[in-house]
Amino acid sequence: MKSWERSAAARVMSIDFRYRTSMPVRDMHRDGRIVFWVDIYGWTGRDVCIVPGGSDPMVKAVERLGLDPRRYQALLWDAQI
Repeated sequence: MKSWERSAAARVMSIDFRYRTSMPVRDMHRDGRIVFWVDIYGWTGRDVCIVPGGSDPMVKAVERLGLDPRRYQALLWDAQI
């Protein structure tokens, strides 16, 4: 997907900011301790748990932050429903 296609898709995307779910990101090299929280807007906790592809959206979010997704993981059982 080209950058102009992504920006056009982003303009069309509507996010309902009334819904927010906070997901802890754990450092798996330090016994799974929570190192920070990521807020996900437009989804409820239940939405996070039934996303097609499992935890793929969380892995992509960690990668966008420039972190190693094998070390820093957002686990679905931490979602607040």
